[in-house]
Amino acid sequence: MIKLQQVNAGYDDNCLIDISFELEQKQVAILLGTNGAGKTCLLHTIAGVLKPKAGQIEGIHSQLELRARDLSYCYQSPLQSSLILVSDYLKLIQPLDKQRREQLSELFALETLLNKPIAKLSGGEKQRVKLVSCLAQKSSTILLDEPTTAIDPYFVDQLANALNILKNQGVSFLIATHDLSFAIKIGDRFLGLKESKIQFDTKLDELIKHHHLNSLFNKNFEWLVNRQGSFVLC
Repeated sequence: MIKLQQVNAGYDDNCLIDISFELEQKQVAILLGTNGAGKTCLLHTIAGVLKPKAGQIEGIHSQLELRARDLSYCYQSPLQSSLILVSDYLKLIQPLDKQRREQLSELFALETLLNKPIAKLSGGEKQRVKLVSCLAQKSSTILLDEPTTAIDPYFVDQLANALNILKNQGVSFLIATHDLSFAIKIGDRFLGLKESKIQFDTKLDELIKHHHLNSLFNKNFEWLVNRQGSFVLC
């Protein structure tokens, strides 16, 4: 499992200070915070895009071939336009779990997109292709940065289904998102970033009990329970 110990990170200055936590197996951890809080900076640092300025990150191999089995990263930036066909793009996944790719392609309805060049896809279609390419990588941990961006509500539900399937197969997730409805639906654990540090690391019941989101986002939220018995945030 991936473990961070007293990590400082940033671009020019430190945007993260003394970050320590361990990702657990078969867990969906949600990374919350306002714009500029450092969520993407943290994902970049774990993924190796940024080098920590202090501290250690354990559980990720330095060799690229082995690293890809430890970690898959679905970045926030849109999939770049290209003339490569979707079917050919999905063949580039390494290491590839073919069964997982086929299952995910069905969940995200990619069959009608396979013979199209990426440049001809809409923003939401590109996001679905990008999600499948990341989730189909045979990795033990997957990082997702704003994964619900541009996709329709139906595919947000399909993403939740995909995460549940992969979690039951032993995959761990760290997901940065502003989509709070999605977060509380799929999250097992919630980490709040503010003022360069982790302000809380807790489960849903404690998130509600201690009003952590109110202080994190400077807004008074109301928690309701729907007919299915699930929490809804207003």
